[in-house]
Amino acid sequence: MSSAAKRKGSSWEREICDKLSKSLGGSFTRSMNSGAFIGGKNSHRKSSLSGNQISAMKGDIIPPDELPKLNIEAKNYKDIKFHQLIDGCCQQLDGWIDQTEEPAEETDVSFTIFKITRKGSWIVYRKTLHDFIVDSYVVYNKDGVEYVITNFEVFLQNNSETIKSIAK
Repeated sequence: MSSAAKRKGSSWEREICDKLSKSLGGSFTRSMNSGAFIGGKNSHRKSSLSGNQISAMKGDIIPPDELPKLNIEAKNYKDIKFHQLIDGCCQQLDGWIDQTEEPAEETDVSFTIFKITRKGSWIVYRKTLHDFIVDSYVVYNKDGVEYVITNFEVFLQNNSETIKSIAK
């Protein structure tokens, strides 16, 4: 990853941490690692780690101790092929979802939050996760599982209390 792309991703992660801290309370911080440390073929590593260590290794954002079930992956890209979201076949989004889901525990509250340059930011979550309040949204099907894609900031405004209650 180029240093410009790394700075762009790090900046977005800091912005997410700030928004989540203000909306949900507590201190959200960027992870120094990625889910790859305990995701996929490395899931066996979870057996020798504490709950806090696992939480710090899952996604790009480390939640505060009072919200241990939160699992958040952050992406900041120049573009995404939005038509593929409607068509139900977006390899880029599929990869992001995989990065979020692979290290997650079954009881985690997992979100993929992505920003597209000069277009906005969105949040993606399993439709069965909770009956969240959403305005406009798209249902995206990946491998038979339905995911909701909606505006990140509006979602956070409408669902802060719900997120806090289910992520404890």
